[in-house]
Amino acid sequence: CPFAAHIRKMNPRGDIGDGGRQRHAIPRRGIPFGPEATDKEREDKMTQQERGLYFVCYQSALMEGFSFLQQQWANLAGFPFPTTDPPQIPGFDPIIGQQTGAGLRTMTGHNRNDVTQTLGLTSQWVNSRGGEYFF
Repeated sequence: CPFAAHIRKMNPRGDIGDGGRQRHAIPRRGIPFGPEATDKEREDKMTQQERGLYFVCYQSALMEGFSFLQQQWANLAGFPFPTTDPPQIPGFDPIIGQQTGAGLRTMTGHNRNDVTQTLGLTSQWVNSRGGEYFF
């Protein structure tokens, strides 16, 4: 899968040493909330209802868990460092990656001819509304 794919950025497997992957491992679950989209909403491509995903994760060290994954893996365009020749910048995590400031978020991927191209991510898919740490 592409270097910038959400699953690859959040669980890089062989892209980094196993110690790094284990140190930042977090069990996580999401529960969707809100009604299913209506036919009119699908046709208009505009939602009328609040919908989202409740997210929970567990970690043994706060600075090595969710915060690290969001800041250093999802939001860091150069992670994971590709082994391609010539090197490419994979881009932001297309699902949860957040860019501060102006500019277009991008990711790389292959088109149907297996040629790498840069894809512009025009809007954020996830907008965090807050969070809490519980001990």
